[in-house]
Amino acid sequence: MASTRLVSDSSPTVSERNIRPGDLVSVKYRDHLLFRHSDASKQTPRVVTAVGRLAHDDPNSITLVWEDYTDPGDSVVKSTGLCIIKRDIVELRRLMDG
Repeated sequence: MASTRLVSDSSPTVSERNIRPGDLVSVKYRDHLLFRHSDASKQTPRVVTAVGRLAHDDPNSITLVWEDYTDPGDSVVKSTGLCIIKRDIVELRRLMDG
């Protein structure tokens, strides 16, 4: 069951919004912007969307993983994803229970 939650500076933790580690989520967040050879006065942070599995939640940030893998001959699981500062999250939506 999908759910949408708007996130504010005084937002509850992810678990209080019934989103748990392991759930597939969509996160809309304000991202920093690297620009080059552009008019600096026209640059602002962008709002972008990422989709992945919620791997971790703490008071300041969430960790979103979109790929887990092991290297040949290695049993250590490695991941690719994002750590997102909670105050930059605009919307957090559960897409599927973990």
